[in-house]
Amino acid sequence: MYQIDRMEEGRLVVLDEEGRSLLLHPHQLAGPAAEGDVILPGPDGLWQVDAEATATLRQKNQALLQKILGRK
Repeated sequence: MYQIDRMEEGRLVVLDEEGRSLLLHPHQLAGPAAEGDVILPGPDGLWQVDAEATATLRQKNQALLQKILGRK
């Protein structure tokens, strides 16, 4: 799994599950993407957003934040 961490100097900083970074140019994406999106290499050589994985990850992060804040 790769996740877009941030945009820096016109490039996307992408992190893998072990925290290693990869730099991509925006033109290497198949479509629009945002910080926090999960992306995967596509068969055409372009990276694609995995909407389902992104939604799952955002839900997990939201649940963790609520737990940290002491909310249910």
